[in-house]
Amino acid sequence: KLRRNIRTMMEAFLKEFNIERLGPKLKEQGIEEPKGLEFLEAEDINEFLQDCAQSGMKIKLSEKAGMRKAFKAIKEGTWGKTDKNPEQDKKGHSSKPQKSGCEQLRGILKELNLQNYQEDIEDPALWKSGGASLEEISYMSHDEREALLEKAGVKPGHRAKLLRRFQEFKAVKPYFLSDMKVDEILNIGKGKLGLGSELGHNGLKITSGGEAIEHGVGMFPRANSACTVRFTVDKDISASFFRGSVSIDDSQKSRMLGKGVQFSIWQYGDGKALLWNANTWISTSSEKKSFEILYRPDDGSTIELRVECKGLNVNAPAIWINPRFEAPMDGEKLPARPIPNVKPPPPRPYPIAPTPALPRPPINMLNGPRPRPRPRGGLGRIMKESGRFRPAAK
Repeated sequence: KLRRNIRTMMEAFLKEFNIERLGPKLKEQGIEEPKGLEFLEAEDINEFLQDCAQSGMKIKLSEKAGMRKAFKAIKEGTWGKTDKNPEQDKKGHSSKPQKSGCEQLRGILKELNLQNYQEDIEDPALWKSGGASLEEISYMSHDEREALLEKAGVKPGHRAKLLRRFQEFKAVKPYFLSDMKVDEILNIGKGKLGLGSELGHNGLKITSGGEAIEHGVGMFPRANSACTVRFTVDKDISASFFRGSVSIDDSQKSRMLGKGVQFSIWQYGDGKALLWNANTWISTSSEKKSFEILYRPDDGSTIELRVECKGLNVNAPAIWINPRFEAPMDGEKLPARPIPNVKPPPPRPYPIAPTPALPRPPINMLNGPRPRPRPRGGLGRIMKESGRFRPAAK
C-alpha cells in the first residue's frame, strides 16, 4: 500500500510539471519519489537532461523548463503545500504576470554565475528589438549569438557556457508563401495580386475578423471563372506542414451574388496533384476554413493557389490568411507517405500446349519400306481416255 501511494504521488508530481515522459529515466537513476530530487544539484539536473538527449530521446523545451521547476520546488520545499498564495485566484492560478525574456536571461546568467556580464549583455545597442530577450536569441543563428556575446565582452570560456545554454532556445521559424517568387498569375478580375498585408484592390489592407493580416495573399477572381497563382517554393524548405486558412476580406460590403468562391491547392512536379480542396462555397467574410497539408519537395517545388468564382465577382475579395510552411516540432512526426492504390496486373493466361505430332507409321522390316502410294491421274488422264488428247507429230 505504501509503494502504491508513492507511485501515485510520483505520477501526480510528474503530471503537474508536464514531465511524464521523463519518469522512466528518473526511475532508472533510482528516483522513485519526488523527495529523491532533494539530494541532487543543478549540475546533476543538466547532466540528466544531456544523458536523455544522448540516448536518442527528443526533449521539448517545456519539459526541460518543467524539470528545472520541479527541482526548484523540491529544493525550496514549496511542492505539496495546500496553502494557496494570496496572489492566486479561486482556481489556484497565479495572478502574477509571467517573466519577460529579459528576466529569463538574467536567471540564466545567475544560474551560470555570470551576473557580472548582465549590464553589457543588456545593452540596447546590441539588440534589434531594442532590449534583451530570449525570443530574439531563439531566432538567432549560432554565429549571431557568438557575435553578440563577443561585442558584450564575454570571455571565450564563459561565452562557450552561454552558447551551450542558448542551444535549448531554438524557435521554429515559419516560411510564408507570400515572401516567395511568383511564377504565373492568371485571371485576376480586379486590381492586382495582393501579397503580404496588401489586398491588391483599391489600396486596401487584408483584414479578417477585424484582425490585420501581415502575410496573406489577396486574389480577386473574375466572374464565373477561376483565378490561379503559382509560387516557386524555396529550395531550403524540406518536408514540412503547409498551414493557413481561407476566407473573404472584411472589405466585402454584402453577400456575393451567386454561389460563392471555392479554394483549392495544387502541386506541380512531374505531374499535377490536388493537395487540398475546401469542398464548400464561401460567400461571406464571416465564413472561414483552415487547412493543414503535407508538403514534400520531392513531389514538386511549384505550389498553385486557385480560387474559383461561381457568380458575379462584385463582392469576392478572396484571401489566403498566412499560408506558411512549418517544420515539425520536437516529438511531432510527419505522416507517412500514402501508399498508392494501384491494382496488380491481371495474371497471364495459361500457355496453350502445342498439338502433339501424329506418330509415324511403322516400317516393315521384312519387305522393306512401305511403298509410296500411286498418284492419282489428273486432267491429262481424263483427256486421254476421252480421245481428245492427240500426241504431237514427230
